[in-house]
Amino acid sequence: MSATAGRLDFSVAAYRGRDGFGPVSFEPDSLLAAPTPGLFVVGRLVERFPRFTMIAGDFETVRGDWALRGEAAVFVEKKLQTAQGTLVDGRVLDAGLGFDRRTGDYRVFGSVLVRREWSDDAPAVAKTNVSLVGSIEREFARERYLARVFAVVNPGDASAFVRGLLVSRLRDNTALELSAAAFAGTGDDTISRFRTRDFVLARVRVYW
Repeated sequence: MSATAGRLDFSVAAYRGRDGFGPVSFEPDSLLAAPTPGLFVVGRLVERFPRFTMIAGDFETVRGDWALRGEAAVFVEKKLQTAQGTLVDGRVLDAGLGFDRRTGDYRVFGSVLVRREWSDDAPAVAKTNVSLVGSIEREFARERYLARVFAVVNPGDASAFVRGLLVSRLRDNTALELSAAAFAGTGDDTISRFRTRDFVLARVRVYW
């Protein structure tokens, strides 16, 4: 259900279904003696698609020069995977709060994203991830050029992603983009896994 009250747009939702990408676990069939010293396990990888129940809501509003938005989804019924690969009953909270604002020639954006997982059956699976996202951009020469800096920081894993972008509009339907990005971190989060994937990019985009 979605509605508007004054200058506030909001919606609430409830959903029950199955995970589109289910957890994968290894199920051994038997334990056999190898011809060389040691043992190996014969088994198979099994993907399951457990049911989940989600309750969610979001809002968006404008206050002066500020645009504010937020959303949250609570999975009151969710299967979580332990370090041993077993599935346990748990709960998950995904929430975010953000803003954007134009100030002079600049446009700034920022948001905070939080994900919390926990289970009464397996306290060890509990974890919280917080990500800070922000960008600042400016147009030059009567909107012919655009410069933007975008960053994502995960304080818990001491990881970050920073990207700079410069766009030159050569014609009404043609633009040249120059970009460079860097990853930092030594944890096990998504950003840290790309720490050796820094890149430089140049491309021409034609719009028809």
